[in-house]
Amino acid sequence: MPDTITAAQFEDAYRNGFGRIEAILRNLGAKPDLAEDLTQEAWSVGWKKRHQLKDPGRAIGWVTSIAVNLWRDRQRGGRKSTFFCDGFEAAVAPNISLAAMDIEIALAGCSERQRTLLRRIYLNEESMAEVAQSLSISVDALQHRLSRARRGLRRILKTAA
Repeated sequence: MPDTITAAQFEDAYRNGFGRIEAILRNLGAKPDLAEDLTQEAWSVGWKKRHQLKDPGRAIGWVTSIAVNLWRDRQRGGRKSTFFCDGFEAAVAPNISLAAMDIEIALAGCSERQRTLLRRIYLNEESMAEVAQSLSISVDALQHRLSRARRGLRRILKTAA
């Protein structure tokens, strides 16, 4: 294994990961322009510190953590940040829940279908019957899908640890 990531590997990671990292930052509450700026800054920091990356295959995850840390630093800095929430603009205090950020990062690694299912059952606290009915599936089928989603989330969390 090479000592550092090559320029071609970094460029490939950039192309594949930029949009995903930007989406994570938007899910954490950043306005689109800020999410784009922080994502770009994270890739720039990643390039400058690429010698610290031990496994080039983990470049996207590594830069994601840089981006989230940049977002957290911004939130802790005492500056007010605004973002769109349910169609209206709201001010956010800099004490955003770091646990919520970690959950969003983990969920971003799941498929859209799994992410939606996990959010509806565990974050929105919808009943199994409600979710199953809205998806036109049985509760048993929903439990099977939910089991797979949890297993996928567990894998993501193990990898991140």
